Amino acid sequence: MTDLLGFWSYVHADDELDGGRATQLGRDIVGHYEAAKDEAIKLFLDDDDLHWGDQWRDQIDDALSNVAFFIPVITPRYFGRVECRRELQFFADRAEQLHISELILPILY
Repeated sequence: MTDLLGFWSYVHADDELDGGRATQLGRDIVGHYEAAKDEAIKLFLDDDDLHWGDQWRDQIDDALSNVAFFIPVITPRYFGRVECRRELQFFADRAEQLHISELILPILY
């Protein structure tokens, strides 16, 4: 069975300021979902899925092209970050092309 794929979008500075809690929240959501549904889920989290030397933008775009849902972690700085806006717009444009609108699941953090 193929894992359900999602994308976790957040501001690194907010995560660092908060001791890594935003990235840990993403990992916790995966664990709790799997425990509740007894079903695998995969969440693209750049801290876990990107490695030194990776072509990070290509990796992100590839992930955004293949995920079923997008979770932006909305903080006061989120929309001020070019890359966060780009990720959200990339996914929203793809969802619109597929005529699907319920795939963006924001978290107000």
